[in-house]
Amino acid sequence: MSMTFVGNAGTCETPWIRFALLRDNILHHLDQGGPSLQFVSIYAAAAALGGSSIKINAKALHSDMEKAAAALLEFPTSQLAISARTQAVIRFDSVLPIGPPTTLLPADVSLPWVTANSQTLGDVFGGLVRDLLRITEDAGELDSVEVIDS
Repeated sequence: MSMTFVGNAGTCETPWIRFALLRDNILHHLDQGGPSLQFVSIYAAAAALGGSSIKINAKALHSDMEKAAAALLEFPTSQLAISARTQAVIRFDSVLPIGPPTTLLPADVSLPWVTANSQTLGDVFGGLVRDLLRITEDAGELDSVEVIDS
Protein backbone atom coordinates (compact mmCIF):
# COMPACT_ATOMS: atom_id res chain seq x y z
CA MET A 1 0.00 0.00 0.00
CA SER A 2 1.23 3.43 -0.87
CA MET A 3 0.11 7.02 -0.82
CA THR A 4 0.39 9.16 -3.91
CA PHE A 5 0.35 12.94 -3.75
CA VAL A 6 -0.54 14.71 -7.01
CA GLY A 7 0.01 18.45 -7.18
CA ASN A 8 0.45 21.12 -9.85
CA ALA A 9 4.23 20.86 -9.61
CA GLY A 10 4.43 17.05 -9.78
CA THR A 11 3.72 13.88 -7.89
CA CYS A 12 5.34 11.80 -5.20
CA GLU A 13 4.63 8.38 -3.79
CA THR A 14 5.52 6.91 -0.43
CA PRO A 15 4.65 3.79 1.54
CA TRP A 16 1.53 4.53 3.59
CA ILE A 17 3.40 3.71 6.79
CA ARG A 18 5.96 6.46 6.21
CA PHE A 19 3.27 9.13 5.93
CA ALA A 20 1.33 7.65 8.87
CA LEU A 21 4.48 7.78 11.02
CA LEU A 22 5.25 11.34 9.92
CA ARG A 23 1.74 12.28 11.03
CA ASP A 24 2.19 10.32 14.28
CA ASN A 25 5.46 12.12 15.05
CA ILE A 26 3.95 15.53 14.37
CA LEU A 27 1.09 14.57 16.68
CA HIS A 28 3.42 13.24 19.39
CA HIS A 29 6.21 15.82 19.38
CA LEU A 30 4.67 19.02 18.03
CA ASP A 31 1.03 18.74 19.11
CA GLN A 32 1.68 16.94 22.42
CA GLY A 33 -0.53 13.98 21.52
CA GLY A 34 -3.66 15.79 20.34
CA PRO A 35 -4.30 17.27 16.90
CA SER A 36 -4.32 21.05 16.75
CA LEU A 37 -5.15 23.57 14.06
CA GLN A 38 -1.41 24.00 13.50
CA PHE A 39 -1.10 21.07 11.04
CA VAL A 40 -4.64 20.74 9.66
CA SER A 41 -3.60 19.87 6.10
CA ILE A 42 -1.30 17.07 7.26
CA TYR A 43 -4.05 15.56 9.40
CA ALA A 44 -6.49 16.01 6.51
CA ALA A 45 -4.14 14.15 4.14
CA ALA A 46 -4.09 11.27 6.60
CA ALA A 47 -7.84 10.91 6.02
CA ALA A 48 -6.90 9.18 2.74
CA LEU A 49 -5.31 6.34 4.71
CA GLY A 50 -7.39 3.24 4.30
CA GLY A 51 -8.01 3.30 0.57
CA SER A 52 -9.59 6.71 0.02
CA SER A 53 -8.64 9.81 -1.87
CA ILE A 54 -8.93 13.39 -0.72
CA LYS A 55 -8.03 16.85 -2.01
CA ILE A 56 -6.30 19.33 0.26
CA ASN A 57 -5.09 22.87 -0.22
CA ALA A 58 -1.55 22.78 -1.66
CA LYS A 59 -0.47 26.11 -0.16
CA ALA A 60 -1.60 25.02 3.31
CA LEU A 61 0.21 21.69 2.95
CA HIS A 62 3.38 23.51 1.94
CA SER A 63 3.15 25.81 4.95
CA ASP A 64 2.39 22.96 7.37
CA MET A 65 5.28 20.88 5.99
CA GLU A 66 7.69 23.81 6.41
CA LYS A 67 6.60 24.26 10.05
CA ALA A 68 6.81 20.54 10.76
CA ALA A 69 10.23 20.17 9.13
CA ALA A 70 11.70 23.09 11.05
CA ALA A 71 10.56 21.69 14.39
CA LEU A 72 10.69 17.91 13.93
CA LEU A 73 13.51 16.74 11.69
CA GLU A 74 16.32 17.28 14.20
CA PHE A 75 14.84 14.88 16.76
CA PRO A 76 16.99 11.71 17.18
CA THR A 77 15.60 8.46 15.80
CA SER A 78 15.33 7.21 19.37
CA GLN A 79 12.37 9.60 19.60
CA LEU A 80 10.48 7.99 16.69
CA ALA A 81 6.83 7.81 17.78
CA ILE A 82 3.86 5.73 16.64
CA SER A 83 0.14 6.03 17.33
CA ALA A 84 -2.04 3.27 18.72
CA ARG A 85 -3.97 3.31 15.42
CA THR A 86 -0.84 2.83 13.28
CA GLN A 87 0.31 0.00 15.57
CA ALA A 88 -3.10 -1.68 15.20
CA VAL A 89 -2.84 -1.50 11.40
CA ILE A 90 0.66 -3.02 11.47
CA ARG A 91 -0.63 -5.87 13.66
CA PHE A 92 -3.68 -6.40 11.38
CA ASP A 93 -6.02 -5.84 14.33
CA SER A 94 -9.68 -6.14 13.37
CA VAL A 95 -10.65 -3.09 15.44
CA LEU A 96 -8.75 0.16 14.99
CA PRO A 97 -8.65 2.50 17.96
CA ILE A 98 -10.00 6.00 17.49
CA GLY A 99 -7.88 8.75 18.88
CA PRO A 100 -4.27 9.73 18.89
CA PRO A 101 -2.51 8.06 21.81
CA THR A 102 1.12 7.99 20.75
CA THR A 103 4.20 6.37 22.25
CA LEU A 104 7.80 5.96 21.25
CA LEU A 105 8.26 3.17 18.71
CA PRO A 106 8.57 -0.16 20.54
CA ALA A 107 11.85 -2.02 20.04
CA ASP A 108 10.04 -4.99 18.47
CA VAL A 109 8.72 -2.87 15.58
CA SER A 110 11.27 -2.58 12.81
CA LEU A 111 10.98 -0.52 9.67
CA PRO A 112 13.21 -1.40 6.72
CA TRP A 113 13.83 2.24 5.81
CA VAL A 114 15.01 3.14 9.33
CA THR A 115 18.57 1.89 9.21
CA ALA A 116 21.49 1.98 11.63
CA ASN A 117 22.70 5.02 9.69
CA SER A 118 19.49 6.91 10.50
CA GLN A 119 20.43 9.37 13.23
CA THR A 120 17.57 11.88 13.12
CA LEU A 121 13.94 12.02 12.08
CA GLY A 122 15.29 14.02 9.14
CA ASP A 123 17.03 10.86 7.99
CA VAL A 124 13.72 9.00 8.29
CA PHE A 125 11.30 11.57 6.88
CA GLY A 126 13.48 14.12 5.07
CA GLY A 127 12.95 12.68 1.58
CA LEU A 128 9.18 12.63 1.97
CA VAL A 129 9.11 16.17 3.37
CA ARG A 130 11.31 17.43 0.50
CA ASP A 131 9.06 15.72 -2.05
CA LEU A 132 5.92 17.24 -0.54
CA LEU A 133 7.53 20.68 -0.44
CA ARG A 134 8.59 20.28 -4.08
CA ILE A 135 5.13 19.39 -5.39
CA THR A 136 3.53 22.27 -3.46
CA GLU A 137 6.18 24.86 -4.21
CA ASP A 138 4.73 28.14 -5.52
CA ALA A 139 1.17 26.86 -4.95
CA GLY A 140 -1.57 29.42 -5.28
CA GLU A 141 -4.47 29.95 -2.91
CA LEU A 142 -6.78 27.72 -4.99
CA ASP A 143 -4.30 24.95 -5.90
CA SER A 144 -4.87 21.54 -4.43
CA VAL A 145 -3.05 18.26 -3.92
CA GLU A 146 -4.91 15.02 -4.42
CA VAL A 147 -3.91 12.36 -1.90
CA ILE A 148 -4.62 8.79 -2.98
CA ASP A 149 -4.11 5.70 -0.84
CA SER A 150 -3.82 2.59 -2.98
